[in-house]
Amino acid sequence: MFSVNDHVRIKNGPKPILTDDEKTDMRGWQGVVTEVVVAAGYGEVVTVRFDSHTLRAIPRTYLVSCAQYESEFWRSEFRSSELEKVPPRDKPDDWKRIKNILITSETWIQTVASWKRINAFLLEIKLEAEFLDAWLMFLNAEFDNPVRAMYVGRAFDHIYFGAQVTITEILDFDFSWGIFVQVEFDGHTMDIPLYMLEIQEEGPHTIPLRDYALWHIDEYIPEFMGRFRGFGSSD
Repeated sequence: MFSVNDHVRIKNGPKPILTDDEKTDMRGWQGVVTEVVVAAGYGEVVTVRFDSHTLRAIPRTYLVSCAQYESEFWRSEFRSSELEKVPPRDKPDDWKRIKNILITSETWIQTVASWKRINAFLLEIKLEAEFLDAWLMFLNAEFDNPVRAMYVGRAFDHIYFGAQVTITEILDFDFSWGIFVQVEFDGHTMDIPLYMLEIQEEGPHTIPLRDYALWHIDEYIPEFMGRFRGFGSSD
């Protein structure tokens, strides 16, 4: 049905066609066929290398997910039934330029480095049930100065999405929300889950905080919870 060098689009059907991390709907993505094989139980499996238009619009969450495993964000496999032929919309080598921009981007480089540190850290812990304990001990050992951050959870009490806060202390954890930190905001002192804060400072002193937040969001939180689940009271 499809041949190498065919230009295709992932069909815009009623059901989502998800990326490997199951977080991103790929319907409408376009590219060129680079391989066609017949797989037992799947029929025709088509490898599609995405075009420059698709790569320019690729979601950051997908790029981060691919960086975790250093996998190829610029191509993916599909069943032939998920694809349809379309006219080309860029020059043959345009995709290479966008791929190189993304693979040398701060997002890709920092995420690859973060996951190497995270995986090395987690390998030293015998049981998954001890992960939060280990993170808490590590952050307490590394944290020694206040750090500026932005709150990215839902509004409650005196705080709102985008509020600029200062992290002043690492507190404790619970198994629903992970590690809590104390923050100062607009004259108030509040306890906030660390993963709901985006660090606004650069430097080695922020690396442990960033690594924990990345791990918590991508690995710890159940899929149904989502990044912006509400926290606290809205009264």
